[in-house]
Parts: sequence; C-alpha cells; structure tokens
Amino acid sequence: MADLLKAAADMLATVRTSYLATENAIVYIRANSTEISLSGVVIAAYRQDEDAVVEASTLMTERRDFIIPVSVLTGGEPVDGETIKETQGSTSYLYTVTGEFGEKSWEWHDRSRSAYRVHTIFKQSSG
Repeated sequence: MADLLKAAADMLATVRTSYLATENAIVYIRANSTEISLSGVVIAAYRQDEDAVVEASTLMTERRDFIIPVSVLTGGEPVDGETIKETQGSTSYLYTVTGEFGEKSWEWHDRSRSAYRVHTIFKQSSG
C-alpha cells in the first residue's frame, strides 16, 4: 500500500511541476545573496489582508505562497528574511520569506516532502 501512495504522490508532483507551474521567471535569493533560478514553481495562494488602519486609510498587505520542489532549491530549507523574485514581462516583484504571527515561514507541501510551501509577503516591484 505504501508503494501505491508513493507512486500517486510522485505522479501528482509531476503534474504540479509540468502543468501547474508558473511560466514567470522565479529566482530565490539566499541571505548570502546567492541567486537560484527555479523551475516547476507553483504560485499557490494570493491574498490581500487589511493589516492596519492608519488615519482613515487601510494598509493592504499582499501575501503569496510559492510551492517549490525540494530538488530545485539548493542550499537547504527556506529561511526567514530571504527573498523570492518573480518576473512578469519587464516587471519584477520581490517577496520576503516570512511566517505569520510567529509561525514558521514554510511547511511541507506533501507527505513525501518533495516540495516546500513557502509563505511570503510583498516587498516591492520594479520595472
């Protein structure tokens, strides 16, 4: 039975990276400024939260989760404060790896631990 579940998980990982992955260029930037070009990354969640109300205006925070195959993220697990750069056409968007409310900034995406689900917050755009 375990082999059947492993085979199903492997098949789903292939579907995720082959058919669900973004076509945008994704680069993971380590704390030491090492840049890692990633493939097979799925943008899993997108939302804007109302974080604070400041003098009759609301500050919006964009949070985004990236599903990154373990096989393409060299250098170990994601670390708080590192950066993910997503490029769409001529515009680049930077996201800081961070958890919410003191939680860990990433979790395993699947039981076979073939991918990280990395939590980020929007930092800036350029282009």
